[in-house]
This record gives sequence, C-alpha cells and structure tokens, in this order.
Amino acid sequence: MINSGLDNVIAGETGISSVGKEGLGLTYRGYSVKDLALHSSFEEVAYLLIYGKLPNTSELSSYKDKLTRIGTLSPELKNLLETLPRNSHPMDVISCAISLMSVFESESQDGRKTATIGDQLISVLPYVLGYWYRYHTKGEKIDSSSIKNPTIAGRLSQIFSGHSPDQETITAIDSTLILYAEHEFNASTFVARAVTSTLSDTYSAVNAAVGALKGNLHGGANEAAIQFISGFDSPNQAEKSVMQLIKSKRLIM
Repeated sequence: MINSGLDNVIAGETGISSVGKEGLGLTYRGYSVKDLALHSSFEEVAYLLIYGKLPNTSELSSYKDKLTRIGTLSPELKNLLETLPRNSHPMDVISCAISLMSVFESESQDGRKTATIGDQLISVLPYVLGYWYRYHTKGEKIDSSSIKNPTIAGRLSQIFSGHSPDQETITAIDSTLILYAEHEFNASTFVARAVTSTLSDTYSAVNAAVGALKGNLHGGANEAAIQFISGFDSPNQAEKSVMQLIKSKRLIM
C-alpha cells in the first residue's frame, strides 16, 4: 500500500510544541499557549522556544536589550529594499533579505550558533518589511535608532505607522506574535528540517520555510482569508454570504 504524500507517515518527533493533543490543545514546551498569550510577552515566548525555558527577570531584560541592539539594517539591506519593486509580495521581500543576510553575515563567518541567527532574524525582519513598506509608500527611510519602543510588538507597530503605539495596539500585536510563534510539525517546519538534514546553513533552512509558508494552503491562507473578509461591508453581510455558500455546498475560500 502506498500512502499519498506523508499521510500516516511519521516524519519525526518534537517536544517543542503540541497541537490538538487531547486535553492539551496548543502548547509551547509544555506551557499552554493561552496562558502564555495572557501572561507573557513575545520576547519571553521567543526565549522559551529558542533556549528551552522561560527567562527570569534578569535574563528577560538582557534578552530584550540584545534584540534591540541587533535589530539594525545594514547598508546592503537598505539598498536591496529600495531596489525591490513596490508591488513585491512581502514574503518575497523577507526571502530576499534573508538571502542577502546569508551572504554578508554568513553562518560560517564567525561560527555563530543557530540560536544567535534566530535572534537576529526576529530582530531584523520587522525592520525589513517596515523599511520596504515606508520607502515605497511614503518615500521615507527608517532610521532604526529612532524607534525607541523596548518590545518587538511596539517596534513593529511604530515601524509601520510612524508613531508610538498605544498599549492596546502593542498587546494585540504581542498576542498575535505569540499565537503564531510555533505550530508543531507543519509544512514550513518539515521543509526547514529537510534542508537542515542536508547540513545546509540556518539561513537556507529558514528561507525554504518562508517559501512553504507563502503557500495558500499554509500561511498564505491568512492572506486569502483577509481578502475574502474585505469583500464584505458588515458582519451581517458576511454571515449571510457564508451561510449561502454553505447551503449551496460551494467552496467558501
């Protein structure tokens, strides 16, 4: 008997995250994602996922300082982002940036560990998208030193909006980042592990994962959902339209 794709095939095991296990739901290293979203910051969750434990007060403070310090764009990255077309897909912008970083800040250059590169990508990629967006929509060149917010969520909001965010906005972005931080053995994780198994570098593995995440059956589903929702003028119209699609047994999205 031949299984289609990886159906019923165990491709590996992970203790980092669980999805849909009875009585558990979504967990990150044993912690309920609901509890993390309610009581932790994205920086705490990133530290948990990368380093295996929740940071204490001192570790969290040092980690936040580190993420702020290394979150800068090189002249080469800025030049790339200014050159890319305005109508580029954001995932392609991220992919191009990661490829460039792999050349100018290669993994083998100073023997950097995967965790260090992970921290770098977490810090830099918000600026990558923000710089590209602001340059091509408003003609502005972001100076990372002007972004004073101490959190990734706050900086992400300020990078795109151009002004300091309120706490409600920061909390919403922070919770979103936490909820999307890890989802066990999904397609992008599998692709990244496949690339890593060839002894390729971390940048290449992450870039392959970005390519998988872009697909409409993976992360691209969020984009498709937003486009679908944007077609409605009110919640009532949305409900009526969706119910009609279900009634007629047509594809919703």
